[in-house]
Amino acid sequence: GIIGLDLYLNNQGAAAITVSINGQPPITVAAGAVYAISSTKFWLIQVVAAVNYDLQLSGIRYSTLKAKGLV
Repeated sequence: GIIGLDLYLNNQGAAAITVSINGQPPITVAAGAVYAISSTKFWLIQVVAAVNYDLQLSGIRYSTLKAKGLV
């Protein structure tokens, strides 16, 4: 499985996307919005509801996101 320490979800679509991380209650990210968490481990990201989406996972440090003004 995937293990990450920081998560950055940038919804660039035209509709909201709802995801569940590690089986926790779902989180809805509105179109054009960002959701980020730091210093957490995740191994399961499940798309619960979406109209149409592309999901790209990559490693990035939360401090890098802050330095670039993305969160």
